[in-house]
Amino acid sequence: MSRLTELLGNKETPKIEDLSVALKLGAFKLHYKKNLLEAAEIFKRCIKSHPKDFRAYFNLGTILDAPGDMRDYEGAVQLFRQAIRHNASIIESYGCLSGVLLKLNRPEEAVRVCHAGLLVVPTDPPCFYNLQVALRMMGQLQKAIDFTSVALSNCTVASSLPSPPSIATAKGRVEADVNAPVVYVCVKWGEKYGAAYVNALYRSLLRHNVNKDRPPRLVCLTEDPEGVESGVECAHFPPACESWEAWWLKGAMFSPEIWYRPGTNDGHDCSSDNGEQSFQSTSRGHNESNRGMWVIYVDLDSVVCGPLSPRALLSRNKSDDGSEESGTKRTICYSHTLYTLSAAMFDNEQRVEGINSSIMLWYLPTKPEPERASLSCFSFSSLFRYLQKHYASLRGVIFKFDHYIEMSLLDRSPSRKGVLQCELVGDGCVVDFNRFVKGTGDNCDCIDLSLLSLDELRKTCDVSVVCFPLEPKPLAVRGEYSWVAEYFQEKGVE
Repeated sequence: MSRLTELLGNKETPKIEDLSVALKLGAFKLHYKKNLLEAAEIFKRCIKSHPKDFRAYFNLGTILDAPGDMRDYEGAVQLFRQAIRHNASIIESYGCLSGVLLKLNRPEEAVRVCHAGLLVVPTDPPCFYNLQVALRMMGQLQKAIDFTSVALSNCTVASSLPSPPSIATAKGRVEADVNAPVVYVCVKWGEKYGAAYVNALYRSLLRHNVNKDRPPRLVCLTEDPEGVESGVECAHFPPACESWEAWWLKGAMFSPEIWYRPGTNDGHDCSSDNGEQSFQSTSRGHNESNRGMWVIYVDLDSVVCGPLSPRALLSRNKSDDGSEESGTKRTICYSHTLYTLSAAMFDNEQRVEGINSSIMLWYLPTKPEPERASLSCFSFSSLFRYLQKHYASLRGVIFKFDHYIEMSLLDRSPSRKGVLQCELVGDGCVVDFNRFVKGTGDNCDCIDLSLLSLDELRKTCDVSVVCFPLEPKPLAVRGEYSWVAEYFQEKGVE
């Protein structure tokens, strides 16, 4: 029996005379007391006594959509549909209904609901977000990108929004040195990931450092460096990112102010005007004036259990739709190309096209070539500049930072022909935790992973990184998996 059937059974309930008071009491129980069961009972009585009022249907639907023992997605769908039936002008019902349909892997229905909602409020962000996710789940990435472009141009606040940034033409690309120095980058913001995540990443990079002549360099972009180990270089976000939140702060990595200090001749000055160490294109104390470097970004909800180098990550060619070109190896890499993961590698993505930016890497020449001397067009700074100028408009239409990258780098529309500057990598050495532990991938099928150490995991399964998108997070499962617990142990590195 579903939770909805159980709640709305034939059992007699006291009739509610004052609906307004009852709804306020239910909202109090739900939002302040966090007592879902008592709140559900009140909303059930409201529906029984006033079956044509949309509010109780909507509120009870949010309860059945919430995490916990009362979760019932099918019941939530029925309730949100009833809410729309009794008042089709309430836009929140469309966003909630389409969101639940996506959780049930019913993107076609979600598309119809989103379109209906956008007829009510043409600029509703949740309907924008869910429609783009649904189209991607249906394998219609280009249609999702096209919709995003139209939505941005139609928004009042974005009426003059220019086309997404073009990164470079093939003529402007420079062949990359796969053996060039590497700088690792992470983003720590808010309270979701504490210093323990940064420190664990740094210790792992030390443990698996392949260059014995110099320690690995990890730069942490953060507004709160407290608790981060001294070996990590903490850098503040650029001032332009002050209003940015969550995954959008990944865009700070593409700021030219982070990589090159204006006014210096060699791009290697490692101290800013206020005496703090700045984030420049050099390894500490080593002159690399004739070489570029690789930037490797790593999400903090990742467990690094092996060497993380450009050579390891770039070892397999993939086409832009995520399919592997069998029997081939990538032998030439380029600047102006963002290498990142395929969405098809992750269960939570529920799609075969597009990207997952848990890991990103790109090659950064030490100095711009004379014909590309302007920092505004160097590397991926146009991604940052566009986001800096149009952040509010983009946030009103695009939910995920990954979707912004896809819009900018994977757009195959005729007007953007030839601008494709994103390649997918990492399949094999990078795995999705949920798929990995279920044994549905190619690594370590039929092996009990819970008792393995980090070293055993790497050697037995040939894995360098385990990503934890959405839920669960690494710290939540360290009691179940020895290798996760070991990753967070504060012990010395040999």
